[in-house]
Amino acid sequence: MMKRRGLPGYMSVEASLVIPMTLAIFVLVMESAFFLYDQCCLTQDIYVLAMKESVRKDKSGKMDAGTVLASSADQLGNKYFALASCGVDAAVDGKTIRVSGEASSRIFMLADLFGSPADWFRMKTECELRQKDPPLHIRQYIRGRELVREVSQPAGK
Repeated sequence: MMKRRGLPGYMSVEASLVIPMTLAIFVLVMESAFFLYDQCCLTQDIYVLAMKESVRKDKSGKMDAGTVLASSADQLGNKYFALASCGVDAAVDGKTIRVSGEASSRIFMLADLFGSPADWFRMKTECELRQKDPPLHIRQYIRGRELVREVSQPAGK
């Protein structure tokens, strides 16, 4: 009878414990990266929505929260990887606009494996900006620079 050579029994037991643990850690790192990516994208999109409205020009010269909400679907798009829901809210108070966004992630491993609450995977961001008029500030700067040159030059030249 031929003697069978193979791995000792303890090696099978160790492999059955180490491989699933390594795989779980790998999936956990990947899901954390997806969550962080979605959170960064949401923050950027909320800021872009607020910035666009703060510099927008129309006949009345006033900011409108409805414009932000109407353009939010285009700005948010479909670049998010692991979001279950995403919402945007906007409010205008005089010359200040406040845009906030809230989203919930569908990271399945952490919630199912550890039984963690759903609030752990909810992200919220808020941005507040004043109404701006960049061309006005540029004109004021150029005019101020010209006045300083006129005052600093001797009268005879």
